[in-house]
Amino acid sequence: MILQEFRRILIIRLSGIGDVVHTLPLLGALRKRYPYAYIAWLVQKKAEELLLGHPYLDEVITFDRDRWISRLWPLIKKLRNRKFDLVVDSHGQFRSGLFAYITGAKTRLGFDPKNGREFNSLFINFKAPPFPEDWHAVERYLALANLLGAQIETKEFLIQIGEPEKEYVERFLEGEGIEKEEFLIALNPGSSWKSKIWPSKNYAHLADILIKKFKAKTVFLWGPGEENLIESINSLMEEKPLIAPRTGLKELASLISRCTLFIGSDSAPLHIASSFSIPSIGLYGPTDPQRNGPYGSGNVVIKKDLSLLSCRRKGCRKCKIQDCMELITVEEVVKQVKKIK
Repeated sequence: MILQEFRRILIIRLSGIGDVVHTLPLLGALRKRYPYAYIAWLVQKKAEELLLGHPYLDEVITFDRDRWISRLWPLIKKLRNRKFDLVVDSHGQFRSGLFAYITGAKTRLGFDPKNGREFNSLFINFKAPPFPEDWHAVERYLALANLLGAQIETKEFLIQIGEPEKEYVERFLEGEGIEKEEFLIALNPGSSWKSKIWPSKNYAHLADILIKKFKAKTVFLWGPGEENLIESINSLMEEKPLIAPRTGLKELASLISRCTLFIGSDSAPLHIASSFSIPSIGLYGPTDPQRNGPYGSGNVVIKKDLSLLSCRRKGCRKCKIQDCMELITVEEVVKQVKKIK
């Protein structure tokens, strides 16, 4: 255990927005352990908005992966000039380890080589004990806080939503005639991996059932580049669902927080929903729900036995086929909705 006091702390968690959501309890634990420290977070540009204005953070430092060559040297100078004395690398890859080393911090905390990747441990000089591979991501990250003596009584997923974002969502819902107590179900068909997307015809059939039999209002969420996906689902439906307006991350979070139930594949919106304790049904194909499932009680994961498939590369990020997801039936999802409702 590292019981030293630190004054300037950097959290490194790059990667996707869902990963950042899973790291929020680590931030809360560090802030409670070091209430007067300067705490910054190095994050990818696409997830920056989620952290801006967070009451536990003093600074958000961004890594722009799309323009990394031109932005690398200014980023290195910034990391060096902040004079961090502790870096907590919850990413566990070569790139995050290199950034940790570049800071010049004397204490660089990260994962055991068994749990890190891409020679990350070469840059880490304090390592958490190995943990089981089936630990959820949230528990993995909190293991780092435990090593610093943090007392973790509650796991705090704090996403700071401002009044403008709330008002934007309320205007949309009022315009669609949605009352505050209505049974509103968020459906999120998109994902960063094509192999994690449930077929459009299934979402269309499911939404029709939810509207007809459950008398629910359904709202389809979407992000950049997913407009055609939403149009394809809408064209297959008999009923008329709500289509979310264009949103930023915090507006999306505000809309999700107003829903009664969330249904979707392994994606950032799913993890945002579970962070608000919105009952969620996660549809899983190539990814592992034990590690990346919706966190907390009241959530359900539907994942089929992938050994039924002939594909040898189950879980491949580059896979363009949805056969992992096609194993999940609409009837299975409806059954879980009945239990939750």
